Amino acid sequence: MSSFTIVSINISARKGEKKRPVPSVELREKMGIVGDAHAGFAHRQVSLLAMESIEKMRAKGLAVGPGDFAENITTEGIDLISLPVGARLCLGPDVEVEITQIGKECHSRCEIYRQAGDCVMPREGVFARVLRGGMLRAGDSGKVAVLPLCKGEMEGVDLDLPPLPPPRLPAGGQAYKGGESVKNNKAINIAIITVSDRASASIYNDESGPAAKEVLLKILKDHGPKFELTIIPDEPAKLRATLNNYIKQKFDFIFTTGGTGISPRDTTPEVTREVIDKEVPGIAEAMRAFSIGITKNAMLSRATAGVAGKTLIINLPGSPKAVKEIVVFLGGILTHAHAMMHGIDSH
Repeated sequence: MSSFTIVSINISARKGEKKRPVPSVELREKMGIVGDAHAGFAHRQVSLLAMESIEKMRAKGLAVGPGDFAENITTEGIDLISLPVGARLCLGPDVEVEITQIGKECHSRCEIYRQAGDCVMPREGVFARVLRGGMLRAGDSGKVAVLPLCKGEMEGVDLDLPPLPPPRLPAGGQAYKGGESVKNNKAINIAIITVSDRASASIYNDESGPAAKEVLLKILKDHGPKFELTIIPDEPAKLRATLNNYIKQKFDFIFTTGGTGISPRDTTPEVTREVIDKEVPGIAEAMRAFSIGITKNAMLSRATAGVAGKTLIINLPGSPKAVKEIVVFLGGILTHAHAMMHGIDSH
């Protein structure tokens, strides 16, 4: 995941005035920036504005810079207004904030508006609350969290995850539904299908399938996951047969990578819908909402997810980097979904 830069940190002693840049600040959980007039407000504890937004006002002839729009944190290299409310940002080595509001109503025209007839803050300013405090310095880097976790060294993906507990079972170690039993020590079987004309023709090596396996192995390590990886061309009949084969073998999860875009041969979502019994739209919606905070290209994804018997099928993107980000984002819902499909109450 690409990181962004915190180019300036700005505070003011009173509301309604420009903020002055400072080298560093302390952010406190449920409060905001220590010493700033806006700290403590219920959900708008910290404000952020992109340097790219300030440049728009400079293009109108205004001599403005960080802090002139009363923003606390000036960023560069991230499209802040594309982030959904609820997205989490990791700022510097310790701080984590959650986006609570995009833009704000301008109750009185500021001096900048009177000069230029426009002000960018009401449209492109972003507000957040502090989830984890710490010190933050101008020049620190930031990133969009792929989980409610910020710390981790892998680029964009934190694989140093806490172990997920196994599904809770009734006394006796197994749950019964429809005459079938699910035992606590049953391995989770996972099929990963890479849908790519070029990878199947050995024009390049498949990296997306192994990327998915790497992250899933870490997330589900306490559940003894077993994997089968397959590479097939972008052919609907071949994908349909492969999906049905794994469904017949009662695999717990099938992940596809690739074929979810809008090119003529991208048909993975259509074929997936043909074989599932029920769609699970929340998964695909959440994946898109998460990914759009990283790249606007996520709007072109048509990925879907659904259940066929007791098999959950999820369409992943074709990029190895995006695959890792999405699988980590899905995190613990996989074990919960597994429990639900087998009639186990995991609440």
